Amino acid sequence: MQKPQSKRLLYSILGGSAFALALTALNVSTLLYAQYGSRWNSMLFIGVVFLVFITSGMLTGVFVFRYLSHKADILMLEEQRDQNHAIAENLPGVVFQWIQSEKGKSRFRYCSDRSKVLFGFNANDVLTNWKHLNLFDRDESAFLASFKVAAREFTKWSYEGRILIDQMDFKWIRGFATPQYSSDGDILFTGVLIDITDQKEAQEEMMQAHQNAQDLSSQLFEVNQILEDKNHHLSKLNQLKSEFLSMAAHDLKNPLNGVSGIASILRDMLKDDADLKEAKHAEYDEMISFIQSSADHMSEIITATLNSEALEHGSLFLDRKLQDMEKIALHVVRLNQNHADEKSIRINYLTDGNILAPIDGPKIREVMDNLVSNAVKYSPKGSEVTVQLQHAGSDMVLFSVKDHGPGISEKDMPKLFGRFQKLSARPTGGESSTGLGLSIVKTIVELHQGKVWCESKPGKGSIFKVEIPLFLKLRDLDHASQANML
Repeated sequence: MQKPQSKRLLYSILGGSAFALALTALNVSTLLYAQYGSRWNSMLFIGVVFLVFITSGMLTGVFVFRYLSHKADILMLEEQRDQNHAIAENLPGVVFQWIQSEKGKSRFRYCSDRSKVLFGFNANDVLTNWKHLNLFDRDESAFLASFKVAAREFTKWSYEGRILIDQMDFKWIRGFATPQYSSDGDILFTGVLIDITDQKEAQEEMMQAHQNAQDLSSQLFEVNQILEDKNHHLSKLNQLKSEFLSMAAHDLKNPLNGVSGIASILRDMLKDDADLKEAKHAEYDEMISFIQSSADHMSEIITATLNSEALEHGSLFLDRKLQDMEKIALHVVRLNQNHADEKSIRINYLTDGNILAPIDGPKIREVMDNLVSNAVKYSPKGSEVTVQLQHAGSDMVLFSVKDHGPGISEKDMPKLFGRFQKLSARPTGGESSTGLGLSIVKTIVELHQGKVWCESKPGKGSIFKVEIPLFLKLRDLDHASQANML
């Protein structure tokens, strides 16, 4: 744009110079005439002619100057229009101008050609009639009202609405525009329309997800209320069950003790009856042994049930004292020796010697007895069971029992220490099992801040291991002197 400006400057200088020369010639001619009279008439005439020529040249220069200036302005406007059009066509929206008039009809003054690509309507059509925007019927009144409010308050215009696409679908648009007064007193809004369909759909999805979450939360709250009611009911039933089991167990203990006592008396009477035939003697002795074993088994079930209930309700406390675990283990081995001898099973006992630990003696004896009796119970006749007590590091004691029984299958391993669990392995001598022993072992060991686990392969036997701390931890000091409540 510098070249038209240079031409303007050039012709301005030429016009000014011509005017100055004309004035100079006129002044010189006048002075000559005044001094020399008529003999300078011819020179005066020449001066006048020269003045007229220069004046004509000046007028021509002015005319050319104005023409070139007007041409430059047109070129500038065309260039600016092309630039504005290029900018509008590359914007991610439709550029528009809207005239809000109180005297005449409000209308679009300008609309960029991007309207066809983005929203499906022609720019020339909306310049003729704004309803070619194809707004939803109920959105048209809101569209006009928004311009009226913005014009009345002379504030920025904003609007959201829907445009129909092929009468089958729609797009959401959002508009922004800034007002300014036009030369005729109307208000001219210049702004842009953009596509916000994706944003609206995302908002609707978020709102729907939020509503679904609220509905789910409400349902979960109702389910939780139901579960709380059920749990409260089950807690009462469980309490009644525990009370019933406790009463039944205690009521059964005395009759069972009586049965066991009567069986002992019958066995003594059988020994003193010398007239009884040998065949009958063996038959009666077998029957008495059956009665005795049945009573013992029932007593074992009752004891295990009471212990299990106490463990479940947290009413089992430890009376921990510093005791020699080697003596307890040796006593357990001797208790199970008779049963092992009946199956020709050899018990190997290995120990590091005296091992003192802060334990509840009767409870640890129950743990050891359960593991050793299980090893004998599930081992085949003529096999070996190895019981070992040793230090495990500087602060733990390890008690282990190894057998050569059927082992634990992968299916049974996860439920090994559960309550009332019946595993696939069966005792080798027809012995019975309550399904509570190992769960009691686990609870007692954990109360001692220890751990119990099993290493086994099907067909290759099992080894049960128990680790107990050699030193009382600080958090156990408050319970160290509590009496055993069973």
